[in-house]
Amino acid sequence: MASTQEDSRLAMGSRVVYRCRWPAHLPKRLARGIMYDRPVVVTLRDYLAILVDSNPPLLDAHRPELRQRVCAVVDEFKLAGWPPERVIVAVKQIANDAGLSSTRHVLAATSVLSEQEAAIVHIVRWCVERYYAPTDGPTRAS
Repeated sequence: MASTQEDSRLAMGSRVVYRCRWPAHLPKRLARGIMYDRPVVVTLRDYLAILVDSNPPLLDAHRPELRQRVCAVVDEFKLAGWPPERVIVAVKQIANDAGLSSTRHVLAATSVLSEQEAAIVHIVRWCVERYYAPTDGPTRAS
């Protein structure tokens, strides 16, 4: 990982992969032994960071790939035995660490959601749908 202030860019074939720095608000000692450094989590966080940084229409052009990455994280957490509420909180934290955040407008029934807020709403919906998917999702560890 790069030690500079900027995100490192690793060329993989014809694609460029962005690696985010460890979030400054989290102690480095937490980096070991937690789900935050699992490949599917890093992939989702990096992908969200790219979308936020490039500021494209987050859902229109990237919805299928984003959903696939969210579902992969949900599967990983569910297999680890996490309850659905913890999965949702964790995925929202991953999104927040990538720069995707909501405002108070998400709490107003009549307010129009920003693109980022709409993305978060979809991400949470996908978490719930995937977690409770009848057959295509993994079974929860007992």
